[in-house]
Amino acid sequence: MTTSYPTEPGDFRGRFVHEQAVALVRRGCDVRVLAPHPGSNAADCETVEGVQVERVRSMPSFLDSAPTLFGRSGVMEALGEAPRRAAELAPAMAAFLVRAVLAARGADLVISHWLVPCGLVGAAVSRLTGVRHIAVEHGGGMRLLVRVPGATALLGFILRGTSLLHFVSHPLRNRALRLAPRSSREFLERFSVVHPMPCPHNSVPVHPRSFVSPLRLLFAGRLTRAKGVHVLLHAMARAPASMRAPSLLTIAGDGPARSGVEAMARDLGLADSVSFIGMVPSSGLAELYDAHDVLVIPSLPGSDPDLAEGVPSVLLDAMSRGLVPVVSACGGMPDVVRGGETCGVLFAPGNVSELAGCLEALSSNSDLCTELSASARAVSLGFSQDSLLGIYGLTTTRSGNRFE
Repeated sequence: MTTSYPTEPGDFRGRFVHEQAVALVRRGCDVRVLAPHPGSNAADCETVEGVQVERVRSMPSFLDSAPTLFGRSGVMEALGEAPRRAAELAPAMAAFLVRAVLAARGADLVISHWLVPCGLVGAAVSRLTGVRHIAVEHGGGMRLLVRVPGATALLGFILRGTSLLHFVSHPLRNRALRLAPRSSREFLERFSVVHPMPCPHNSVPVHPRSFVSPLRLLFAGRLTRAKGVHVLLHAMARAPASMRAPSLLTIAGDGPARSGVEAMARDLGLADSVSFIGMVPSSGLAELYDAHDVLVIPSLPGSDPDLAEGVPSVLLDAMSRGLVPVVSACGGMPDVVRGGETCGVLFAPGNVSELAGCLEALSSNSDLCTELSASARAVSLGFSQDSLLGIYGLTTTRSGNRFE
């Protein structure tokens, strides 16, 4: 179960959920994905790479053709733009719960992505049907949970209907521990794991890279202020002239901040150095990675650092292709990149001077880049579907209606 799932080739929404579902299908499992209908032209039911996908409507299709709360922008952004749309949540989740209970009757396992709302639904389904439930938290669910009244009680309900909680970063797990009812904290400590969502490309052979200055920089992600693209642009403006070569930085992605960052690039004199290419379909990612040397993720922590960026799928994805990661010490990214000790470079979130210094240091040290590239590739291999599904207990023989 998920509130975010691709509706067409190249759609990035919930791509990591689809990749997990495909990994289960390849291991011989029958997998059905339930998601609230995003509206527009998304199919109600389809089968994609062996995964049965059902999008649940809360009203007849002729009344539900416009984008819903679960459309392209996502629940958090939709509510931020129009808080009154919170009224849509109750009927959508009621319809979703009914369908989930019916679907779970023949299931051995329920996996829900995001504690709210799917974790709540999954816990209810588990308590009603007795089916084992694993809840996965990527960050957005916790950000929504802490904003609603009775958050501690809601988390307690989720814990009572969950066998295992999977957090993509340690800060998210720590935030859940502080929010959980005191009576549930021991359970949460014992039956929770931290593991980034695996990337799909880490089994693809990659040739060693050669790094020649000027390095080719890449940012890939949704263009919102929290992603910190403005920090990267200011860092480039402070860097030596050699780091402002034509098309030095590629910004792949779209979002509400795009027009602002494009204007900022022009104002900073970087118009020739920065290329905005919009969204890149998943089929084009490997080629995009191979055309660059360094991935920069300058995310900002916001008001609650524990609820900041988890581990973006683009991070492990790019590392698997040998890019050197330069990332802010934000959210779960330090779990993967430990400041040069293993596979990349960390800088303080929002620190323009420090980021500029990191990029300059890499541009003048090709040997360091080569070393970090090889380490990044090796680290990404450790975060595989096999390792995660082993944690879930899904790699051993299924007996009756239980996974051992």
